Formats: sequence, structure tokens, C-alpha cells
Amino acid sequence: MTTVKHSAKPLLLSIPEKGLTLRWEAGSVSLEIGDGQSITIPAVGPQPHIDGVHRYAPVPSGIEHEDGATVVRWEQSLRQGPVERVWGEVRFASDGLQFLTSYRARTQHVLGGWNLLPEGSQCTLDCVNNLWNSPAVKDNFLALPLKEAAETTTGGANRIWAPHVSAISFCSEECSVLLGVPELTPAFGLNFQGDGAGRCAAWLDFGGEHGVEVQAGEQVDSPSVVWRVTHDLSSEKVMGAFFETFVHDNALVSQLAEHWRKPWYCTWTDQYPMNENRHGSDLDRIALLDEAFVRRSVDRIESEQLPIGTIVIDDGWQTHRGDWNVDRRKFPDLRRLVDDLHGRGLSVMLWWAPLCFDKDAEIVHHDWMFCEGLDAYGERRLDYSSPRVQHEYLEPLMRQFFSADAGCWNVDGVKIDFMADRNHPGADVADRQWHGQELYLLNFYRLVWELAHQHKDDVCIYGTAQHPTFAAYQNVFGLEETYTPECHWIPSRGHLQSTLMPGTAVTAHFNYFCDAAEPFMRHCSAWDIIPQIPPLFEDLAGYRPDALYFSMLRQSMTRFK
Repeated sequence: MTTVKHSAKPLLLSIPEKGLTLRWEAGSVSLEIGDGQSITIPAVGPQPHIDGVHRYAPVPSGIEHEDGATVVRWEQSLRQGPVERVWGEVRFASDGLQFLTSYRARTQHVLGGWNLLPEGSQCTLDCVNNLWNSPAVKDNFLALPLKEAAETTTGGANRIWAPHVSAISFCSEECSVLLGVPELTPAFGLNFQGDGAGRCAAWLDFGGEHGVEVQAGEQVDSPSVVWRVTHDLSSEKVMGAFFETFVHDNALVSQLAEHWRKPWYCTWTDQYPMNENRHGSDLDRIALLDEAFVRRSVDRIESEQLPIGTIVIDDGWQTHRGDWNVDRRKFPDLRRLVDDLHGRGLSVMLWWAPLCFDKDAEIVHHDWMFCEGLDAYGERRLDYSSPRVQHEYLEPLMRQFFSADAGCWNVDGVKIDFMADRNHPGADVADRQWHGQELYLLNFYRLVWELAHQHKDDVCIYGTAQHPTFAAYQNVFGLEETYTPECHWIPSRGHLQSTLMPGTAVTAHFNYFCDAAEPFMRHCSAWDIIPQIPPLFEDLAGYRPDALYFSMLRQSMTRFK
């Protein structure tokens, strides 16, 4: 049985079986690990990032034992500044440490975030690990050596896959130390910086000067901040154990009808290479898509007897991003096409980028639809937190997508794209309950899910939220596309996703090379991943599939019947 021992002056809390000791002395704490490694923090618990508030140095006010944990509480009154009183607790148990901080506001101010490793913190471990979902990276986690200057974030800047859980880990040759926040917060990411000489800083970013407004007299509670030490050096296992705190009941797991698990065909898998080989741009790829393209693809699927269950009509069906009206020059009657595809036993999805809009879209003339301020690109951002945007824009759009009523499209799902780097603290939302990347995206996915299910029970929301809490509102998570014939990334990504999001179905973005079809399908089958098949007409190497290829593809797809 694991035991927790403590002594005073300095306060020492230790778990001998794990070689773990917490040293609390002169307002600082040090996490000491058995192999001589340590993380020293010149503070106790998360510190609010507020202009005019400097580091405080509390002393323990009491030690208690609760539910198998040793709990040390502290408090401190501040004579001046925006914070009147601050208090907190350190909970020390066999699975690690938990810090909580609360404060009472003396004056109105902006909370820019929480400093988890304030400036002046020291770390003697070898590297910091952060989740990095990219086929260009061999491993699932980006490992940055701390002997060099290092900087990373869990935020979604320039990544399609977001949000990520606010957690990073540190490792040495003998152990791993996880730093994480096991709850959703109004944050834009957990940021880390190291100077290469052992000094480091980590903070939960609420937006700095664009952070959360706090009123005088208000009590503010920090999120729970967890430190866990393990001698398992696998980042997937370390993170997986932490993610289990999110998935503690079945309410977080959405169910996916079996027909969605048959292989998919996405038009972009042919749109991209057919123009890339001709040195085309995205505009050319978008122009390529029309009703004839879709019907020709379905005809080939049927003539080659490929067991496809879903057609994803990708970018190019709309007149403008943002307006989301059908381009009738290319799709004269989208509803008729959808009904025809249903009659051929296929489910139909539409590509949708909810945060994107073209500069010549009609919606740019409606200022009420946009956040105050600009996003990371210096552009305006649609504000789905606004009740007016929800009622006058999103609700009619969801009816148009999913309803079987006359004049509506009656599609079965949406592929949600380009959500990550559009969330920026400079673009203030109307409803502050949507502040931050995690809360904005969760509220958006929840709203889309609820509105879509008003019109159709069996709706598939295919998204890019790499977070276990989103499982209730995202049926399918999409892995990244790859621009090489390599398929080595699929098993590791499949393992990662089963760890990150147990119960959520996963689809592998299209591989643009036909000669990778057999290993691609084999890996997808082994990891229960829904494959999006390689091109039907021309791959990225310029190869045009022939009868021998389709025979091989049919055979490899028998695993999914």
C-alpha cells in the first residue's frame, strides 16, 4: 500500500514507494524525483496573471487527511492591488499532486491566465513533450530537449486539429512528469518556454489583456492543476492515464451507426492530385468539383464494385464560404443529387468550414455577425456565441443542411474543417461563456449537434477536435492527410486516438497515392479506422488507376464489409 509521509520546517511530503518528495520552503515548492531530478517552482500552486499582482509567498495553515490524500491548506491577505486575499490547497496522494488557488478581487481587473510555472522556475529533466498530430513527425509527441531553448503550446495556432487537452510532460531517462489541467477552461492553450539553461515558464493563457473580466468582490477559482510522476516513459501511456479523468462516464461517448463505418470516398482525394499534377491552386481544385464530377465518381465506385458507404462532397459545392449557398451553375439541384445517392445506398456529407468566409461573401456586410476585434490573421471572426447569429444564421443553415423538407438538402453529415487557428483572444465573443479556444469550440460543436439532431437522428458530425470531452458532440474524428506514400503513421495515430478519445470513431484522411492502398487499408482495419480510399482517377504521382489496381483495392476493402 502506498503511504504518504510528512514533516515540517521545511514541509516535506513524500511517497517512499515512488521516490517522490514535495519540499515546501520559503513560499516555494520543489518536486523532487528519486533519480535526482527536480522541478522547482517559486510559488505555491497556480498564480493569477494580473497586472499589479506580484508573486506571493504563503505558508501552510493546516494539514489534514482526506480520502487517502494529505491536504495542505494556505492563505494570505494582500494589503494593496487588485487582489484582496488569496488561498489554496495542495493535495498530495499516491497518484501525484493537485494544486488549487482561489482569490477575492479588491478591484475590477482582467485575469490574463494562470501561471503554472512562474518565471524563475527550474527544471532539471531532459525534455518537454507535447502532442503533435502531423504525419511529418515520426512520433505522436514532439520532444524538445531542455538543454536548448524550447517553446511549445497546446493551443491550435496553425493546426487544424484543435483543441488539444491542456497537458504537457517532462521526461528523463528514468521517469516522466505530467503537468495538466483536467477540465475545460477559457484558455487559448497551455504555453511553455525554456531558456536552455534549466529556467522555464508555463502558463494557461486566457488571452492576456484580452482575458477574463473579473468584478470587484468576485471570488475566482483556478482550474485544478495536476502533477503526476511515473516511471513509464511512454508519452501515450502517461497522457492516456491523465485523459481517463475526462472519460469517467459513458455520457461522453457518442454512438455511431454501423453503416458509417463502411469505407468513405471524399471528392478532395481526386480534386487535389488532378490539379496538383497540373500545377493548379486550391481555386482550381475547387472549380473542378461539380455534379458531373460526383456522379462520375459514384459510377466508377459502382462499376468497380467498391464497398463504399459514404460520399463526402468537399470544398467547391458552395458559391462563397460564409454564405453556404449552393453554386447552381455546378450543382443545379443538390437535393435531387442527394436523393439519388441515397437511392444508391450511400450516405452524403458536405464539407463545411464554419469559421471561414470569402471577402466577397454576402455576410461580410452584416457587422452583427462578427466578433469585436480581429483574429490571428488580422481578420474578423464569425461569432457563433451571439444569440442573433445562432437564430438568424446557424439555425436556418442547419435546417437547410439536414432537413428532409422541400427546398432543403437532406444531407446526412458535415465535415467540419479549419477550426483551430481562427480562435484568437483579440476577437472578443458576445457571450463570455464562450471565451477561449476550448470553450468556444465545445459550445460550437454542442450547438451544431443539437440543431442538426432536430432534423435528423442519424447525423454524423465529422470534426477535428482532438479532445475527449468532445466525444458527445463529434461522431468521427479525422486524422491528417498525407502527401507521401508512407503509411507508418496510421498505427501510431490509431493507438493515440484510442487513448485520447476512447469510443469516438476515427477516419483516416485520404492517402493521395494508389500504390499505398493495400497497406493503408490493412492498417486502418487493424486499428478500427474508417478509411477514406485513395484516388479513383489520378493519384499524386500521376498514376491513373487500372483494372489491376481496382482488383487489389476491392480485395483490400473486404475487411470492411
